[in-house]
Amino acid sequence: MKDERIFNLALEHYNKSNLKEAYLKCKEIIRFDPDNINALHLLGVICYEMQEYNESLMHFQKILELDSTDYYALFNIGNIHNEAGRLKDAEICFKKAIEIKHDFYDAYYNLAIILEKKGEFDDAILYYRKSLEINPHQPDIYNNIGNILLKVGKVDDAIYYLSMSVKINPEYTLAIIILDLHTKKKNYLTKLYHVLKKL
Repeated sequence: MKDERIFNLALEHYNKSNLKEAYLKCKEIIRFDPDNINALHLLGVICYEMQEYNESLMHFQKILELDSTDYYALFNIGNIHNEAGRLKDAEICFKKAIEIKHDFYDAYYNLAIILEKKGEFDDAILYYRKSLEINPHQPDIYNNIGNILLKVGKVDDAIYYLSMSVKINPEYTLAIIILDLHTKKKNYLTKLYHVLKKL
């Protein structure tokens, strides 16, 4: 009962962005209850946000020792690996998290980002689309797919996805700029074609 009260205080501090106070409250819980999964989770998140990645990793690994099916701990370990540039390890963690929780939107999304970083564009699009099946109202996903399609030269398909991101969020500046540039480029190429045709 005491640890629940302290944990609620820790959460309160965390929600107010008082990370140091939240951290101290969680450490207090861990001192007398080292296997408290809620406190370990919050500690892991706090350390991650404070860029104390080694300590964050330690807390999430402890959770996995207590419960190997904790998909949220796997997801966070994946994020830590990603921050450290260990993309293959991050990919493995996100895939394991998805195996446990098949509708884990954030894991699909982060996995797609990792695959895009690795240049595995087809697989990245596949996982972005899976995240769209779970949450079809995310302009970031449409934008990211659009950008990949531009990289591989599929301009018309890219324009569709970029347009969708603007349709969902009309203030989505990045997609608007890209669409504008491609519209101008297309108009320029059309004019150039007509000029060359007259020669």
